[in-house]
Amino acid sequence: MQKRSVSEDDLRRLKNDREAADRRYNEALSELDAAIQAVPAFPHPPPAPDETQITPLNASWEILAARPAPGSGWRGRVAGLVWRLVEPSLARQQAFNAALVDHVNRNVAAHRDASRATAALVVDRSRLRVAPQDLRDLQIEQMRCVQHFVG
Repeated sequence: MQKRSVSEDDLRRLKNDREAADRRYNEALSELDAAIQAVPAFPHPPPAPDETQITPLNASWEILAARPAPGSGWRGRVAGLVWRLVEPSLARQQAFNAALVDHVNRNVAAHRDASRATAALVVDRSRLRVAPQDLRDLQIEQMRCVQHFVG
């Protein structure tokens, strides 16, 4: 009967080494697979904010400036009475208009900046791709793992 040249401990150690090398190889393959996956398509940049009504809003928010000049006679008295009746409503409307125009004017720059930043992020998607050097590094790591099997 022949005596074994490799002990049970040696076989266990070799098996553990092979399993560890398998794990490293599978991890390296998984990293390589993840690195070369296609980058998803990005949406088109959003359109620039619509600013066509900003100038007309700034020009027409004040409605009490059109107050009629006090007239004389019975027409003047009727016009004064009508004006006293509608002026509180027009004052509230003008206050609302002023708040709205102020809000729009304060947000124009922020909307422009947000639109430009979003467009820049969408257009500059090249930095999301894996650099060829990174792929080479992953391939070298993969080959090092393979060496345990063949070397």
